[in-house]
Amino acid sequence: MILLERWPEVAAVDCLVCQKIQHDDNWRPIMQAGQPVPRPSGIKPPCGYPHIGCPKGTPEQSRALTTENMQAYRFHKECEAVQQWPEDAIVRRNAAVIRSAESVVRRWREQETAALLKAFLGVTANVR
Repeated sequence: MILLERWPEVAAVDCLVCQKIQHDDNWRPIMQAGQPVPRPSGIKPPCGYPHIGCPKGTPEQSRALTTENMQAYRFHKECEAVQQWPEDAIVRRNAAVIRSAESVVRRWREQETAALLKAFLGVTANVR
């Protein structure tokens, strides 16, 4: 869930596709003449390099949501959109897990924003 909220562009890329074609820094396929550029043999995807890595992990140890968890997440988002949840213990448990993950992502975003603002203000203060 954190992967999906924090790095949706990464979550949207299938690991098998990433291993076969090259992606840019925003995880979009690199295109040439309207076709995705194949990954050259011997060049690993980001998950194959420990110093680069991938937020999704590796195909063998993926942090991506399982099909069942993705269904639960989508159901939660539908319920959230209309502010109606069924009276169900599993739905309540899933909602608690999802809200907790959303809280983690919210804190990360706030910290990133604060760091960017601090860096920006530091740069502009030195410009005077």
